[in-house]
Amino acid sequence: MKKVLLSVLVLAMCFSFAFAADKQAIYTYGDIDFTFQPTFSRYNAMGQSGLAAAGRMDSFYTNPAALAEERFGLSLPTVAVTLFNVQKLVSDPEAMTIVNSMIDGTADDNAAVNLADKMIKNLGSGYNTLATIDAGVGAAFGSFGLGANVQVKLHTIAKGSSNVANVKVVPEVNVAQTVALGLNIIKTDALKLQIGAAGHFVYKAYLQGQDAATVSSLLSDDDGNDVQKKLLWNTPTMGGYAIPVDLGVTLSLANDAVRLSATANNLNGTYRMSSYDSFANMTNSVVGTEVFTPEEGYEAKESEKFEIKTPWTLNFGFAFAPNVIFKPVITADLIDMLGMVKSLGSDSFKAEDLLLHLNAGAEVSILCFNLRAGVNRGYMSVGAGVGLLGMRIDATYGWQEFGAELGDKPVDSFTIRFNLGYDK
Repeated sequence: MKKVLLSVLVLAMCFSFAFAADKQAIYTYGDIDFTFQPTFSRYNAMGQSGLAAAGRMDSFYTNPAALAEERFGLSLPTVAVTLFNVQKLVSDPEAMTIVNSMIDGTADDNAAVNLADKMIKNLGSGYNTLATIDAGVGAAFGSFGLGANVQVKLHTIAKGSSNVANVKVVPEVNVAQTVALGLNIIKTDALKLQIGAAGHFVYKAYLQGQDAATVSSLLSDDDGNDVQKKLLWNTPTMGGYAIPVDLGVTLSLANDAVRLSATANNLNGTYRMSSYDSFANMTNSVVGTEVFTPEEGYEAKESEKFEIKTPWTLNFGFAFAPNVIFKPVITADLIDMLGMVKSLGSDSFKAEDLLLHLNAGAEVSILCFNLRAGVNRGYMSVGAGVGLLGMRIDATYGWQEFGAELGDKPVDSFTIRFNLGYDK
């Protein structure tokens, strides 16, 4: 068991290639969006649009008014993995050679480290994201929904060129519990008015970073106890919670063929954080018991409390979903309307700035297959899904903007999402 634990810890360190963030450093990472949202493959494939045509369980974090459809849904579990800068990685012959050797079992001891090095160098300077891993369960009973999600997101910050010497990888760990409710205010064949609300308890944590030399020493250390001690007891951590709320309303016309939605997302999104001198100390403090037993003489340092505020957004969505062959769905969302109104009043506003707030997409269904495409801030995305016997697999490939202005830093990503359950 100890060898298994050690292997998991080393593998995690290898692919994240550092855990970076203390309280002071987090304040300087202005590019990172601290708002929590699980990975939705369908939503991303359709250009991050679909507020008026949200899936049942996905609606918990987008538009909870969808729960007013009063249908049964179950997800046990949903798992999604997203890798960024995929195009650069695939077009790198050396990286693909390493991947192939890992698949066929001929990789040497340094293969994972070399692959992580390749992935980091492909990221470039400034702010990027390396990977995101999601796991969740959910259930919808009539108008009521329950969900739980765990997400690990690996951000990277590099001053100058991105390499193992100057990169900081910032893991964002989220654990969320959700309660959601949707109600019909008006329900006729010609007109429906639905409202919904979802409350989330989200705990967020960051671990302080390790430089390349520290990671190398961990990877070369055969003493499982020593590695565990370094990771658990010598890694300063910050963690805290927020209770954000999402509200939504949807007006449906012509037997649901035309839908108009408005949502207010991430209300009350202020995280009440605390600093800890170790990950083990944070875990023991949050759980309220000694999950990890400290060594004799260990004294935890006093925790410092502070807040991280995340903004709420006002969004509008449109969907056209006629009940005809291939079940087409066309969506268009206006995102962050408050930000758009502010930009309209500035002297620097340009017509193309509207692209920063417009997302659109489409979906068609052929038997058990779904084909999707969309535009997010002017960047294309495509996706496909297949559902069979209580199982669903969705894949998405697309581009998004990581810079302050359109065209500054377009980054591609690939998501694969597996769902075991039923969501209709």
